[in-house]
Amino acid sequence: MENESERKIKLILVDDHLIVRDGIKSLLSGVERFEVVGEAESGVHFFSLIKTVIPDVVLLDINLPGMSGIEITKKLKAEYPQIGVLILSMYNSEDYIFNAIRAGAKSYLPKTTNRHELEAAVTAVYRGEEYFSQAISNVILR
Repeated sequence: MENESERKIKLILVDDHLIVRDGIKSLLSGVERFEVVGEAESGVHFFSLIKTVIPDVVLLDINLPGMSGIEITKKLKAEYPQIGVLILSMYNSEDYIFNAIRAGAKSYLPKTTNRHELEAAVTAVYRGEEYFSQAISNVILR
């Protein structure tokens, strides 16, 4: 039987920009423990994809066509409460952050995040913990 610490963490990337998904995938490809099992450019595509593959963690943009990342998070947590949600966004306003947390996101990171922080956040969310970058923590504390 596979040891929990050796098990791959399955990820789905949801962003409407292919180059962003490719960049995240490239960043995470150096982490042996992570496996990108799917990608989607919209909420509709994501909910279609999740019928065939269940991830441990979803890396999700906020600004998506048709359905926002916050709406996706709310629906996802209602249907699949065991899946962790990490919001990765260029929007760092209080409204976005607090709405994402209320919807069920365990982590919120700016898209300026480096690979090491992204790796730490994914691992924390996988464990059921919360993870916020220093910049986001400062907004929350204010």
